[in-house]
Amino acid sequence: MKGLISIASDIPEIRIAGGPDWADSLRYDIIATTPASPDQTFVSKDDKQRIRGLLAERFKLITHIEKRDGSIYVLVIAKRGMRLSPPTTDSRSGLTTGRDRVEGHMTGVNAALSMLEDFLTQELERPVQDQTGLKGRYDFKMKWSRSDDSSAQSEYPSIFVALREQLGLNLIPKKRPIDFIVIDHLERPSEN
Repeated sequence: MKGLISIASDIPEIRIAGGPDWADSLRYDIIATTPASPDQTFVSKDDKQRIRGLLAERFKLITHIEKRDGSIYVLVIAKRGMRLSPPTTDSRSGLTTGRDRVEGHMTGVNAALSMLEDFLTQELERPVQDQTGLKGRYDFKMKWSRSDDSSAQSEYPSIFVALREQLGLNLIPKKRPIDFIVIDHLERPSEN
């Protein structure tokens, strides 16, 4: 349940508090067809709004946002300069990712940095704020190791090193007030 709330709100499950015990373990599938959106990375903003409506209607979800001190990353241009390329095509923008337990890869085509920011927030389970000042669209590729386990060997560096070496961007850890969702009310839905 908290997974759906996370998808609808762009706040990771680890920053969702309260609610009944079953909200941590029960999972629900939503089967729906929606139109594709330009600049869609994962779930579109319109789809997130639809999910929020469904949660309020079917689950009687009531929440509020609470600011708490937390850890974030700030995305900045590395000292050696950015290594993003201008788009080579006017094709539809997108960010394609793939990952397994050991490695991850990402390809951006005509992509805005907001798409990278959204991806990094999900991958790192921590808010990422773009402070590069870059407003354009770019093509880029990146490969990194996802594993902290030394027995799971990867030929690629950590995501932090990959960002710096392959894209010319740095993630700087900071402490800032960040949003947490607090569940005030949640009910199990009735059958369809």
